[in-house]
Amino acid sequence: MKNMLSLARSARVLARIMTGRDVWVSAKPQGKLAWCGNPSYGGWKLPVDGIGGRVGVIDAGVGEDLSFSEDLISRYGASVVALDPTPKAAHYVHSRGNPAIDFVNHGLAPEDGKAIFYLPSNRNHVSGSLNAENHLKGGELEVELSSLSTAISRLPECDTLIVKMDIEGAEFDLLGSADFQSCAMEIDILCIEFHHRWPNFGAARLRQAVEALEALGFSCVWRNTGTNEEFTFARAAMV
Repeated sequence: MKNMLSLARSARVLARIMTGRDVWVSAKPQGKLAWCGNPSYGGWKLPVDGIGGRVGVIDAGVGEDLSFSEDLISRYGASVVALDPTPKAAHYVHSRGNPAIDFVNHGLAPEDGKAIFYLPSNRNHVSGSLNAENHLKGGELEVELSSLSTAISRLPECDTLIVKMDIEGAEFDLLGSADFQSCAMEIDILCIEFHHRWPNFGAARLRQAVEALEALGFSCVWRNTGTNEEFTFARAAMV
């Protein structure tokens, strides 16, 4: 049954790609790929052959799932800076009490500052966004923002830097920012959940983002074929 559901999801993704509503991104895995975090939710496949030495992790948009970071801490003794501006996420992370995780109750953005953050309409959900969308009518908060360079500066010196971002549509502006471009050479592995299906974005924004990452020297090594939303990129020199 699980395999049938997976095939059905992949077929729906392929149909969207064939009709121009989504984008085909060619993933070229190099070396061993392994799940880090929960494969059902919150996990990504990483090129683990290239992970070594002192490992640093930026985990942006953790929500109520730390399995990705906790897995990397368990395997590699990673140092983690986790970011999320939502109150539920802050409560969850503090309840885990993991001393290896430096939690910052900020959103990840192109520059430090403040912004309005839109909360989900469904009170049972955790993910809000810096972008106003129809499913985000649960109120507004003013939140603090940190740039990627500010977040990285909180990490100790590392040999492998892994950045994971599930930041609810804010990834497009972030990836196009001068701050991201200045940090790109430091990043070895980049995991992104793209929200291009939201009405304000569309398939063209995903295509542009992937092309920009390739221009910066990243190569896609894994994509979630069942959603076409979660992707892992690695530096070409690494893979």
